Amino acid sequence: VKGLNSISVSNDADTEDGSSAESLFGEPYVTKRNGSISLEGRPVVDRVTGAHDPGQEELDYYLSVGGCDGDARIRIIDNCGHAEIWDVIVVSKETSADDTSETVTWELERVGEPEEVPYVQVTGIATSPATSATVTIGTPTTVTVSFTPTGASNQKYSVASADTSKVQVKNIDGLTFDLVGVAQTTSTVNVVVKSMNNAKTATIAVTVNEAD
Repeated sequence: VKGLNSISVSNDADTEDGSSAESLFGEPYVTKRNGSISLEGRPVVDRVTGAHDPGQEELDYYLSVGGCDGDARIRIIDNCGHAEIWDVIVVSKETSADDTSETVTWELERVGEPEEVPYVQVTGIATSPATSATVTIGTPTTVTVSFTPTGASNQKYSVASADTSKVQVKNIDGLTFDLVGVAQTTSTVNVVVKSMNNAKTATIAVTVNEAD
């Protein structure tokens, strides 16, 4: 789901008191485990096609159905890639707006027991273009990042240029970013991509040419 700026996950329980009527101290025990999620963000709409973000459309769809057809599946992932899969129902949606922005909030409740997803370690990282790239001043060259294995849990990374006066990194978006030449090079400038998990690295030697 794109456009989210806040995700709140709550776990609580229903309890009953198992102590005797004569006991001074309570002996609560859990009868039900419950979970809920609150998603807050902004509506995302393609300005060219008018299409809504598919993830937001899915939430709106499940808001409109009930019964057995009303259960959706979502994956909740923390900053390090640890994930759980929840079956949920979408119970409400609230939209608010002011002069500068529009905010939408969905409330979800968990159905049944969450499913823990096994954590898969990163063993390698690569880029395309791979070890070298030639760029032209002012023209972005898009780089795609890939992880080994492809199902690695934490696919976050950092990317840095050794000389930002010659080569800059811009427009980081998921597994892609742009290399932008700033000044012509007499020797290559290394751009290093480093995985958050296990600190695997890939290096691109970048040459910058003048524009024609």
